[in-house]
Amino acid sequence: MGRLGDAVSEKISWSVNAGAAGGSLVQSGSVDCEAVTTVSVSIDAGGSKALDLQLEDISKVEFLGIKSSIYDGKLKVKASGTGAAEIALTGPVLLFRGGVALLGPSFETLTVKNEHAADAASVEILIASTLS
Repeated sequence: MGRLGDAVSEKISWSVNAGAAGGSLVQSGSVDCEAVTTVSVSIDAGGSKALDLQLEDISKVEFLGIKSSIYDGKLKVKASGTGAAEIALTGPVLLFRGGVALLGPSFETLTVKNEHAADAASVEILIASTLS
């Protein structure tokens, strides 16, 4: 165990395997980080939740993964800050380093909105970040 104030190194391993008759994409790797944040949340039909992630500086986010039980575009996520884009989930989301900024300038909060009239949704989020 490190001394108080020492950064603790962690590693997020990832892999992607997608294919069709015309080609495939197979890749794996890892991301070094100092902190890992995991969130599991259920969103009622027609509801939304603002998740207090407290990651104000999005440039410190090294990896973001979002998985959901619904991928029909009626479940949406939006980062905080001016100019943040609302993203409809039509599949899992994997973003690395600078790609995370596509969601907006800050992860102080991440709002998850379920536009289904009858179906609840479960969402899992994995974030790797640096502290310094």
